[in-house]
Amino acid sequence: MEKMKPSVFKRQYGISKKLFEKVYLKVKAIFNSENYGKYKRFKLSVRNQLKVLLQYYRSYQTQESLGLIFGVSTATIHRIIKRMESILEKLSILSLPSFQQLLSRSENGVVLAVDATECPIQRPGKNQERNFSGKKKQHTVKIQVMMDLVSGLIYRIFIAPGSQHDFSLFKETWEDIPEETPIYADSGYQGIEEVHASSYSPYKKPRGGELSDFQKAVNRALAKIRIPIEHLNRKIKTFQIFKQMYRNRLDRFGKQMQIVCGLLNLELC
Repeated sequence: MEKMKPSVFKRQYGISKKLFEKVYLKVKAIFNSENYGKYKRFKLSVRNQLKVLLQYYRSYQTQESLGLIFGVSTATIHRIIKRMESILEKLSILSLPSFQQLLSRSENGVVLAVDATECPIQRPGKNQERNFSGKKKQHTVKIQVMMDLVSGLIYRIFIAPGSQHDFSLFKETWEDIPEETPIYADSGYQGIEEVHASSYSPYKKPRGGELSDFQKAVNRALAKIRIPIEHLNRKIKTFQIFKQMYRNRLDRFGKQMQIVCGLLNLELC
């Protein structure tokens, strides 16, 4: 790892060398304090176990192929991934900020942007209609992300079935956001102004009609404001686990998304 160029390292594991070392020290401290290795000698060091998890998220290789790369069995890779996830889940530095923490970081207040993206999943054995996305024409999990445009930090995430509409998900999750806090949304959130007065979404082209020049100008301005959250969705999906067909149990999806979003926030701190 030490000989790997920083740019190559980030392409391989999804985070910078500096952040890797910071997280590694925290993981090692928990690993030692909870006596993970007290009764068992592990085939891979804590450093390499963390690299296994990050490479799994970044490339979404099969666990069998990771076993061949690291020289251990598929079962060992599976145990390492679950062990590292349980440790990272405990790290306070990976927790998403509260609204008050966002306020304390900036004198300019908080300005939120909201967007939803989808991750394809394997066809479920039950409740297939619940996870079927009419937009993507396949079974998906929906990820709603809120970020603070001032600090660039991810504020919160919500996971929902692929069939749920973006605006419907927002109406279930916005209540504790102060009314005076601006929220910028895309066209999937038509009507958001009726729920949260300080919200803004683009004008929708009327059926059989055209938008006025003023409405087009407003839409272009809103699109420019929302560029950071579009870039954020791209960063999330550089971790191939959220871009390729999701192969894990769905009850692990939220935990894995929380870990990745925490890492992305740490890159900005």
